[in-house]
Amino acid sequence: MGINFYIEQFKAEINDIYKAYRFSHLGLYHMYSTVKNMKAQNNLENFRIQDQELNVDILFSDEEIQKASEYGFYQKIIAGNTISMFYNLWEDNYRSIFAQIQKMKPTDIKNDFFGDLGKIRNSITHKHYQRSSEINMNIRNYP
Repeated sequence: MGINFYIEQFKAEINDIYKAYRFSHLGLYHMYSTVKNMKAQNNLENFRIQDQELNVDILFSDEEIQKASEYGFYQKIIAGNTISMFYNLWEDNYRSIFAQIQKMKPTDIKNDFFGDLGKIRNSITHKHYQRSSEINMNIRNYP
């Protein structure tokens, strides 16, 4: 199969990951709004998720529920995981495919966007969502 086939496949997979991110973001935001309203209307002290199959019981304090808000920490986790998935799809799959088609080594296939995404992914993964000086100095502006 030609490179255009794999480019289209790559774009479709990126699109699917992005859709999953948007659904997760919306679901988390909806959960935040629902819990906040339920607590206010019913004078509840805590929100609880109980999974009997796994024997897990989690209580969410007001502070933890706030982390699910629009710019809260749980939303940041979902966004960070999505960025990491974009980069990993490139690095672990398509970079090698494109290299093979071009009869090159994967390390010879370079892309500025995915290079920058790799720096962001490293900060997400290895610096617990903290920017590194490498990101502050070297990330390009994309349209």
